[in-house]
Amino acid sequence: MKKKNYIIPVIITVVLVMTAFLLFEFLEVFLAPNLPAWKYRVISAVFCSVMAAVGTILALRKQTLHLEYIARQKETEALLRASEEKFRILAESTAAAIGISDDNGRPLYTNEAFNKGIGYTLEELLLMEHPARIIIHPDSYALAMEQMAARLNGQPCLARYQIKVIHKSGEARWAEISPTIITYEGRRAVMYTAIDITDLKRALEALQASEQQFRTLIETLPNFVIVHQEGNIVFFNHEALNLTGWQESDGTFLLSHVDPEYRDIVAENAARRLRGETVEDYEIVISTKSYGKRICIVRSAIIEYNGKPAILTMLIDITEQKNTEKALRASEQQFRTLIELLPNFVIVHQEGKIVFFNKEAMKLSGYSREEIDGTSFISFVEPEYRGIVVDGVTRRLRGEAVEDYEIVISTKTYGKRICIVRAAVIEYHGKPAILTMLIDITEQKNTEQALRASEARFRTLIEALPNFVIVHQEGKIVFFNREALKMGGYKPEEMEGISLLSYVDREYHDLVVENTARRLRGEAVEDYEIITVTKTGEKRICIVRSVIIEYHGKPATLTMLIDITERKAAVEKLAYLSSHDTLTDLYNRAYFDVELDRASRGRHFPVSIIVADLDGLKQVNDTRGHDAGDQLIKDAAAVLKAAFRSDDIVARTGGDEFTILLYSMDAVEAALSVERIRLLEDDFNKTAKGQPVRLSVGLASAFSGGDLLHAVKEADAAMYADKRARKALRP
Repeated sequence: MKKKNYIIPVIITVVLVMTAFLLFEFLEVFLAPNLPAWKYRVISAVFCSVMAAVGTILALRKQTLHLEYIARQKETEALLRASEEKFRILAESTAAAIGISDDNGRPLYTNEAFNKGIGYTLEELLLMEHPARIIIHPDSYALAMEQMAARLNGQPCLARYQIKVIHKSGEARWAEISPTIITYEGRRAVMYTAIDITDLKRALEALQASEQQFRTLIETLPNFVIVHQEGNIVFFNHEALNLTGWQESDGTFLLSHVDPEYRDIVAENAARRLRGETVEDYEIVISTKSYGKRICIVRSAIIEYNGKPAILTMLIDITEQKNTEKALRASEQQFRTLIELLPNFVIVHQEGKIVFFNKEAMKLSGYSREEIDGTSFISFVEPEYRGIVVDGVTRRLRGEAVEDYEIVISTKTYGKRICIVRAAVIEYHGKPAILTMLIDITEQKNTEQALRASEARFRTLIEALPNFVIVHQEGKIVFFNREALKMGGYKPEEMEGISLLSYVDREYHDLVVENTARRLRGEAVEDYEIITVTKTGEKRICIVRSVIIEYHGKPATLTMLIDITERKAAVEKLAYLSSHDTLTDLYNRAYFDVELDRASRGRHFPVSIIVADLDGLKQVNDTRGHDAGDQLIKDAAAVLKAAFRSDDIVARTGGDEFTILLYSMDAVEAALSVERIRLLEDDFNKTAKGQPVRLSVGLASAFSGGDLLHAVKEADAAMYADKRARKALRP
């Protein structure tokens, strides 16, 4: 490169000198005869020198421009490298996923967020033949390719669009893509900025799914609910129709239903809400077709309805409440009578003086009416509690909410008493006053103190109980008795701190967790059954009986497990025995009668009845004994049971009599069942070592409930006819 920079000026100078020489050769021909020789030589020398100088200057200027171009190009390359380095630092530090690909979709660069979002590194992508087909979901592939082609060809395209991508793990996720054409490493490329919107998509789907739930909830609310937009009612629930007597087609102007006196306040508050101001609940009167004028509380909120702002309004009908309040104000004497009957100390104090008190107040305090009337309430309160009483009264009169609190009062009769103060501001003779009820909890407090002092006795009692008892707190067992160790098969060090669910069969985990949470919320939970699992894997059926207690200053659950495994087995056995014959394990007469009654009221007709009688039982009992007779009955039962379906009712209804109840079966199908009895009877008798089974059988069918008892009689008669016929055939 340097050699070329020196040669170019020399060539230009030589060319200019030769040009000057040729020019002077031309001048010599035309001017030499008229000029002296020395002048010609001087002019020639000067002219050649000037031309050489000009050539040198031009050559040096070109070289200088070339060097400046090279310097600018190097400076540009350095700036570009610095810019690319800054881009890489920025891209690696941003939370957004950034990727760059060439015109053919081959990846050139991906940042850490991009790699994390798809699960692949840049090196893994470069090894793929078509990386886009692998990371873009088939549902979105066509859109992505279409947008890329349009952008590269300068055609109209979306500034951002949403596609579904496939993570290396196989999980499908949603991304919002913002592509841009850039120059990267000296060539055209496409930079993609992607934001993961999977959670947003799921939230939108959940919102759409909840819209129907919202409508269902609104429809089931017991209050008048409407949505009004630009002054018109655009939605109302069934309760709105019920209260007003409107028709579903009445999409009327909202204010037309409001009593004229209240229309301005409704319009003003609607405007304030639409401006974003807070509006407290307020009362209005509306006119209805069904119930006349109704007093309602208005409770509203701004919502978006069909893409535009609207007001969701609930009207709470307080007409009855208002009427009740009016009646209460008119019944002060009834109020006084009620207060007098209350078993609690009740006073009304106004401006620091007691202006009303009931008999219980006199009884508890031990003071007469004259001693109490007009005195200060504070005079009854122990000095250390007077500040809290004054503060509570002041706060109530300012309209603040004050929780119940405890004080100690002095009485003539009972000494010092611990009381809960429950009070409310009322109007008494036209002025604010405090209605105060003192609930004497002295005995309760003494009881609590006694309970706290008896924790050792409690522990002793718990240890002596024959039932599994534990205390569990935040899911861990923090106390247990000896029976819990014995029942679970654990050692004390194994039991401490383990999860309650370690004792519980997996099928019942959710039930135990749910009921524990309900108890901690203060809900009542009835005793319930679970299956427990001991350390050795033995399963036991237990009743769970629990209460919420305070244990070491925190809420906990005291749980007793009552093992009813044996009781359950006994109950199930009793239930089985109540419906089954003990000798044959067939259903007994009582169960058959219940099923026959149920069949008469059912819909499974036709119903067929088969009556079978065991022949020769009396003779066997008389000649071979009752044990042989019982065995013959069991053999006959086995033959009959094998002949019928598992859901057919096969019952022993007498000593040697059996009755079968067949649902949804007519006489033709029942006759096939009788044939099976005969075949099984023959098979049994061929191999029987004892007495052969001989059954007389009769059948009948009923097509309605009224015919069923008649069918039983018909089957019984047919059985006896079969018995006579079989007897006549015997030798």
